[in-house]
Amino acid sequence: MSRPLGLGPLRTTTLPEQQAVVVRQPAALGVGVFLLLVSVAFAAAVLADPGQTVNSGSGFLDRWFFGVLVVPMLWGTDRFLLRPRVRVDDTGVAFHNPLQTIHTPWPGVAGAAFDRHLTLALADHDQVRSILFGPALSGPMTREHRVKELVALINTESARRAGGQWDPDELYAAEPLIGTQTDRPAPAGPGSVTSPAYGIAAAIGYAAVWTVACVLAAS
Repeated sequence: MSRPLGLGPLRTTTLPEQQAVVVRQPAALGVGVFLLLVSVAFAAAVLADPGQTVNSGSGFLDRWFFGVLVVPMLWGTDRFLLRPRVRVDDTGVAFHNPLQTIHTPWPGVAGAAFDRHLTLALADHDQVRSILFGPALSGPMTREHRVKELVALINTESARRAGGQWDPDELYAAEPLIGTQTDRPAPAGPGSVTSPAYGIAAAIGYAAVWTVACVLAAS
């Protein structure tokens, strides 16, 4: 199943063997690429003619001063538009949000649902949410069939691994969210694991590239 960059329909409600399913927002990626091009054009203009920004008499400092704008622009575009994605694989479900990664192993997944947020219900009665399908990127940026396909995939896999079968005509996906009880086999396991993902390495990388570019442009 070929889905470059996590785009396109899922075309499946079961997890392909030894493969991961990654889902991204096409609109978010499009806006991110556009902002990257704007940032690059702005950086190129500054490197070519920075003007007397700090009256230092140094061509390097006159250019590097704009790193206050260039580096955060690149970092923000990377974190909030290019990074967000959902990954479903044999180990569980991972929400890659801008500043954190939330990974939930399959034994801890009780189900998924979408109502303004893509929400994962956990076996320990907690919930985690993905920014990918949430208010920040919802509305015209969300194609309803994409999130429905993703919800169906997560619910089908969760039920299968718990020894049951998900019926899309029932309220199985919503039941864990409201805490109702059924005689259906229920998953039982650890909750999610949240790890920070502040993109510090990326920010340092952008700053280093900008510094080198300023040195070369000033020489």
